[in-house]
Amino acid sequence: MTEERFVRVPMRVWNGLPGLAAAFGILAVIGGGGFALLEYFDRKASARAAQTLEMIDIWDTRGAQTAYLEISRALQEEIADLDASDAVPDERVPIVEGNIARRVLREVGDETYLTIVQFFTRLSLCVQSQLCSAQVAATFFGETLADFRHWFRREIADRQKLTRSHGRELDWLLCRFLEFEDDLLERVPGLSCPQITSGK
Repeated sequence: MTEERFVRVPMRVWNGLPGLAAAFGILAVIGGGGFALLEYFDRKASARAAQTLEMIDIWDTRGAQTAYLEISRALQEEIADLDASDAVPDERVPIVEGNIARRVLREVGDETYLTIVQFFTRLSLCVQSQLCSAQVAATFFGETLADFRHWFRREIADRQKLTRSHGRELDWLLCRFLEFEDDLLERVPGLSCPQITSGK
């Protein structure tokens, strides 16, 4: 018994081609779907980075950076006026720092302070909604936010007695930044992050 052939190829080979084509088709769909997912996530990451760069532009052009520099200058002047011979015991450092921060606020005005709080609140909401990149934001604003929160922690706590949400977004954002820059934690005493206490 001779095997049937078509163009010198056995018919069983021709009969198996549809199955082979289907297998290649399935592999192509899976590979294409995987590529599409990678492309989707890459575009999302690019969009978050672009939105974060827009927040950096807002910082630079809409007064938040100017407000921060004004507060920094006033803090430097207050610190320079301290007498080096007046050593402060460790337990009194937060009180002295709080007093310095209050004098600075009287000098620069409440609006300057609130400009910074409002900017970081906006940035925090942008990161929370995943419109901004937390990692890019931490790179640009991590130290700035940690320093601001360090000096004005008493002011934030006092204002939270009247408005519970005041400054809450700053703490959330700092906790998120710690995922990328864990050295910030030592600069912000009293910061409580649930993800840190749970083993982060």
